[in-house]
Order: sequence, then C-alpha cells, then structure tokens
Amino acid sequence: MKVGLLKVGLLKGGPLRSVLPMVLILNLAACSRPDDARVQQLEARVTSLEAQIGAMRKAAEQARVAGAPGSDSQQATARAAAQYCATQLASSLEEYRQDNARYPAMSAVALPSACQGFRVAWERLEKAHYQFSVSGQAGAVLASEVR
Repeated sequence: MKVGLLKVGLLKGGPLRSVLPMVLILNLAACSRPDDARVQQLEARVTSLEAQIGAMRKAAEQARVAGAPGSDSQQATARAAAQYCATQLASSLEEYRQDNARYPAMSAVALPSACQGFRVAWERLEKAHYQFSVSGQAGAVLASEVR
C-alpha cells in the first residue's frame, strides 16, 4: 500500500501528508485530561450524594432502634416506660427533699431501676428545683419532669 501511495504522490507533500498531523493532534486531544472544573463539579456531586446516603442510613437506623415510625404500640410502650422512669426518679428526689429540706446534689442521685436503658439528662438540679428529661436509645426525649 505504501508503494502505491508513494507512486501516486499522496505521502510526498500531497493532501494526506497535511491531514496526518491534524488527525494525530485530534486523537491526542481526545485522550487528554478532562476539564478541571468539570472534574471538581462531579467530585462535589459525588460528595453530596454520599452525604445524603449517609444521612438516610442514619435516619433508617434511628427509626429501627426507636421502633419504626409506623409502630405506634412500640412508641407508646417506650413513652410509658420513660414516664415511669421519670416518675420514679421524681419520687426518690421528693423523698430526699422531705428528709433533708432540699434536693440532693448530683453526686448523691441514684437512678431507680426503672431508668435502666434510658438516658437521663439534667437541665437543672438545685437545692429547691430540678428539671430533667428521659430519652430513649435513639436520643428522642420521651418524658420530662420539672419542680
């Protein structure tokens, strides 16, 4: 084939010789790195999607731990148990106050067994006042007491 092209004169300064470098440049341009701005845009999009997936997984896990949003009986049971915990803790605080004319210091508070499995968060515990909330395993406040 080369012999035939040379005889015709296409490779010796002919039209094919001027097109060949152009074809090579176009092929190299097609294989070059993509636009940096486009790459950054795609990386930002992937990061955003990964964050959304992470948030959805976390919400699904919290719903599963809390007993799923559609499970009214489980939620009612959890709220009732948390309220029982709050009532028992308030009762023990009141007993201490009756004997000592003040509420106990934080170091003297013992949580009743009804509070096992719950988190008690103290907003205030003073000599004459207290305020706390009882949260479930998912972190949602299920009951609270104020005096």
